[in-house]
Amino acid sequence: MNHAYGLNDVIELEDPFDKNRPLRLLRLRNPWGNSEWLGAWSDGSAEMEKYKPTIEKYIESLAIDEQFTLGADDGTFMMHYSDWKENFSTLFVNIDFPEDWTGVRFKSAWTEGNSGGLPTAYNKECLERYAKNPQFLIKPAEDCELMCSMSQTGGRLPVNGEYFKYPFAETLVYACVAVFQLDYGKRYLEAFDKNKLRYLSPIKRERENSGRVALKGGETYVIVPSTEL
Repeated sequence: MNHAYGLNDVIELEDPFDKNRPLRLLRLRNPWGNSEWLGAWSDGSAEMEKYKPTIEKYIESLAIDEQFTLGADDGTFMMHYSDWKENFSTLFVNIDFPEDWTGVRFKSAWTEGNSGGLPTAYNKECLERYAKNPQFLIKPAEDCELMCSMSQTGGRLPVNGEYFKYPFAETLVYACVAVFQLDYGKRYLEAFDKNKLRYLSPIKRERENSGRVALKGGETYVIVPSTEL
């Protein structure tokens, strides 16, 4: 419970005993480097003993630095797709950005003067207050795809020597990040406007909020991060 495992591979192997039904397996790893899954397809299981030659052939096909030893308590284990669906609730996908992408990092903070709160109500006061949040102006020269990410200090880190448990209500705050397209000549958002909204992430209490959106070249946009007051 409440522990993250690396999903290193999703594979489909030919079943030597049933040519019409492929083996749909996943290779996972416990980042601790030990303590593995004990169900079907685990080390020493009936499934693993039956299909051991097939799995060993798969391991040999991997790059040297990805190969592992069956039976070793090294944190790496196999699971069937159906078991994986039953035992895991959340999948986080990492993006390996292509070389032709570029990145810009902004570092800022909310203060009493620039904390406009979350877009939680569609009334004039809330919409105008939202625009007090920090705004980051961007104007792409050509059509592009933007991946924006907002992060806060991880909840696992201690605060005054004290550690907290997930979902880290004591250390993380609810937040979201949005992208708005501005009217010609404008350089900042005057109020939350759903007609100008191009992307809005879920409002959640996590270390990172991120999303992707297609932008038009020559247009002006602002990225607006917001958090609870």
